[in-house]
Amino acid sequence: MASMFSTSSLFFVLSAVICNRVFGAPAAPTSAGKTDLIWHSCDTFGVERPLPGLYCTHVEVPMDYHNNSAGTANLAVIKYTAVEPGKSKGSIFINPGGPGGTGTSAVPVLAELLSAIFDGQYDIVSWDPRGSASYYTFPGTVTCFGSLEEEVAFWRGTPITGFNVTVASNFTDKEVEDLYATLEYTKSKVSMYSKRCKWGPVGPYLQYIGTSSTVRDLVALADKIVGPGQPINYWGFSYGTILGFHFVNMFPDRVGRVIIDGVADPSVWGKVELMYSLLTDTEAVFLGFSNACASAGRDGCRLLTLLHKDATGEEVKRFIEDSHDLALEILLTRPDKAVVDPRQIKLVIFYTLYWPGIWSLITNQVIYPLIHNIHRSARAANITTGVTNLSKEEVQVNRKLLEKVLQQPPQSHSTTAIYAADSWASDNSTTKDVYDMIVKTSREVSPMFGPIWTPIGYMGYKWSTRSVEQLPPFRRQKLRNQILVMGNTADPITPIASARLVTELLGDQAVMVEQHGFGHTTLAESSSCTERIVADHIMRGILPQEKETKCEVDNPFGRLTALFSLEDEDLVPQFVVQHP
Repeated sequence: MASMFSTSSLFFVLSAVICNRVFGAPAAPTSAGKTDLIWHSCDTFGVERPLPGLYCTHVEVPMDYHNNSAGTANLAVIKYTAVEPGKSKGSIFINPGGPGGTGTSAVPVLAELLSAIFDGQYDIVSWDPRGSASYYTFPGTVTCFGSLEEEVAFWRGTPITGFNVTVASNFTDKEVEDLYATLEYTKSKVSMYSKRCKWGPVGPYLQYIGTSSTVRDLVALADKIVGPGQPINYWGFSYGTILGFHFVNMFPDRVGRVIIDGVADPSVWGKVELMYSLLTDTEAVFLGFSNACASAGRDGCRLLTLLHKDATGEEVKRFIEDSHDLALEILLTRPDKAVVDPRQIKLVIFYTLYWPGIWSLITNQVIYPLIHNIHRSARAANITTGVTNLSKEEVQVNRKLLEKVLQQPPQSHSTTAIYAADSWASDNSTTKDVYDMIVKTSREVSPMFGPIWTPIGYMGYKWSTRSVEQLPPFRRQKLRNQILVMGNTADPITPIASARLVTELLGDQAVMVEQHGFGHTTLAESSSCTERIVADHIMRGILPQEKETKCEVDNPFGRLTALFSLEDEDLVPQFVVQHP
């Protein structure tokens, strides 16, 4: 699953050898006390928003917690404090997701907003996990190609890039047939890809990348920052919920005040079924977005100027899908007239669903111009679309905002490397299993986005390097403290059913908050109810007595909107978001 910044028995039972290695493993190193760390300016980490109160450092940890001869990893660590250093009441570790997201990117954006929930009384601490898209942690970003052009050429003829431009929004029988025709070629390419990554600069360290090692790094950092053996406070988002789930499973005696927010299903982590699980609510969010456009009218949603003024949400949704398919038709039949790449439409819509607070901004300044220009190019190609009220010139897209929505780390394969390192459960999967899941996901849960969502979940089955410490099977056990599980009713990438599954798995060791909102994680919209529960949990150790609490959204502006606080933009929402 993407980071917030640019998923019967829970796990297969591991062999007795691996179980002994996990549960009989030595604790993270505790020889160095918290006073050993020297915090300094974050300038050397390239932090773009140098807030007062930001401090950075490097922390060395074992590369392999079971083999001292493997050497050390070096983690970039960042913290934000709203009070005089040393005067806070404790630290809260956060992970922004990914896998591959970095704390040095997330904390400067979110720290003030998160800190406000706790009245500035707790430091916000994060780090760039090993293997993440970071140049400040070692081992850091995973690269497998010398250039973007080389990578594009390598994957040509396969659907594994995640940008399958030959698939429409309904995945026709002919397109399915064409997909399976590439199966053997894709199989060979995925094997070659794995080898290229192994030969890359981080190749010798791929075996030390993975969630289990990152859990142990979290504990090692806590030993140095809050003290050996102390309870660890943690708030994990998206993939950070996988990290949090395994933290409480591996170190139940270290569980402090823990929140997992925007939950991925740990029962399919490392399996080809992951993408099916992640996208089960995506179409519902897409319809919610389309309904909001319809409610805003033509003054609030410019897309309606290309439709009749009383268009319904269903009609808006279908129009967007048809416009994507039109862009695809132009690209395939009249490439000389193509002005918009169809994959850009799908990706922009998909990532826009994460942030309801800026649905109107992105729609009016990015999505509307792209779709308007698709229909103009169709007219130039003599393709009838039924849209006649078009301007004579192309409508300008806000490129700055477009780049912000689609921003991804350049030439980084960190997400795949971390996910694939955990994919021990997928060793018996085949390329046909992967193709079957692409079709199943597209046909059953998300016709619009299923065909493009292929990168991480469909790479691990051929990955040649597994983590030296595999993820342990889940054991229901007594935790030092109960944890808080949270999610939105309609999240485009981590459905509420996954939060409910984890809550049930943990039994009386967890309670759940369902926030009645759209978007990715509860930060996507604002709820005073949710924030009160979070504050009570972190500051006072109090959780609701009910197993599940439902919280209403106060307004569509969530804390993640800070990612789009562009000085030259008006962020006043025009869409009326009807919450689920």
